[in-house]
Amino acid sequence: MVAIVIVNWNSGPLLGRCLASIREHVQGCEVVVVDNASEDSSPDLLPQPGLNLLLLRNDTNAGFAAASNRGWRAGRGDPVLFLNPDTECLPGGVETLARRLEAESGIWAAGGHLLDPSGATQAGFNVRAFPSLGAGAAELLLLDEVWQRNRWTRRYRMSD
Repeated sequence: MVAIVIVNWNSGPLLGRCLASIREHVQGCEVVVVDNASEDSSPDLLPQPGLNLLLLRNDTNAGFAAASNRGWRAGRGDPVLFLNPDTECLPGGVETLARRLEAESGIWAAGGHLLDPSGATQAGFNVRAFPSLGAGAAELLLLDEVWQRNRWTRRYRMSD
C-alpha cells in the first residue's frame, strides 16, 4: 500500500483538488495530511469520503521538512509518496511509480513527471543533476536571475 504524505499550510481549494484526484485516480492508498497550523479553511476539507485519510495537526508551522517527517512516521504504507497540496494525480501515475520501485530494488527514490495545467512538461523541475558546490552557490545567490543560462545552473537544472 502506498502512503501519500501531504503537508498543508493555508492551501484552501488546492488541497481539496489534490485529495479529489487521489480519490479518483489512486486505489488502495493511505493519505496522511499534516496541517502546519493553517489559518484558512483547508483543514475543514477533511475528512474526505472514500479516502483512507489521517489528519495530523501541528500547533505551529513546523516547516515543510519537519511536517513531512511527521507524516512519514505516522504512515503505514510503503513506498511513501510526498505530494504538495497544489498537485493532482493523473490516472495510473502513482501505481506506475510504485511498481517501478517494487520491481527494481536498486531504486530508492523516484519522482513523477511534472506537467503544467496545459499538460506540457514543466521545464526545469523534472530532472536535476546532483548539485556541485558551484551550482549550490549559484542557486543560493539567485545567479540565474541576473545571468540566465549560466553554466552552473544550466548543468544543475539540465536545461540543455
